[in-house]
Parts: sequence; structure tokens; C-alpha cells
Amino acid sequence: MRDGSYRIISASDLVPGDLIRVSAGVRVPADARLVALSSTTLRVDQAILTGESAPVMKEAEAVAEVGAEIQARRNMLFSGTTVAYGSATAIVVSTATKTEIGKIGKQVSTTETAASPLKMKLDEFGELLTKVCCNLFTLS
Repeated sequence: MRDGSYRIISASDLVPGDLIRVSAGVRVPADARLVALSSTTLRVDQAILTGESAPVMKEAEAVAEVGAEIQARRNMLFSGTTVAYGSATAIVVSTATKTEIGKIGKQVSTTETAASPLKMKLDEFGELLTKVCCNLFTLS
């Protein structure tokens, strides 16, 4: 909702504070806190974040725990998840790399991979082979 009316905008144009409406089949465009349910229940498939096989029931009441795990945040919708049943209004709280899925992506992209023992042995062998070949060519 902007300027008092709802309109369709790109997810990349959302900013914290925007009100969004979500309904069954819609992919959640940003992390958002539920304001009100428009149906009796709201279920969201958040397997992309938590691995849960069944859609999770959501509610508009505030979660009292500070720093609660993703599974315990029953009043939050997360970017990239899909609404399985129901509809609701929510307020955007974070976008892009500040979303939970964005944080995961950032961690994955900055993780350095250690060389495996096989790769280290192959590198050593390659260096040894290069030295042997160079010595053979200089002798002949």
C-alpha cells in the first residue's frame, strides 16, 4: 500500500514500511510482519528456510521471544516462501540481503572452501611431475 491504495509493484521496489497483501499461491516478496489475517487461517510453505515438509500456521499476534528462531516466528512471513492457504496483510520489515534468505545467500557466498586432501595430493604430484619433466628436458 502506497499513498492510501494498493497496487502491484515489483518486489525490488518494496521498502520497509510498505504494506503488502498475500494470498494462496503467492510467493512472499520480502520479510514482513503480519498485521491482519483476511481469512480464518494462514499457512505458509517455508521449507526453503526451515526444511519443514508441511506448511506452517501463521498468526498476527506478536511473538514475545527476543531473537526467536525462524520456526518460532509465527507472525512473520519470509521472502521466497509461498503462501499455501489463506490471505493476509503484512508490513515489510526487510528486503534484499537483509531478509533471512538474503542472509543465508550472503553467508554461502562468503564461505571459503578448504582444499580437500585429494586436491592437495594432486597439486603436490603436479609440482613433482613438472620438476621431473623440466630436469629431463634440460639433460637431453
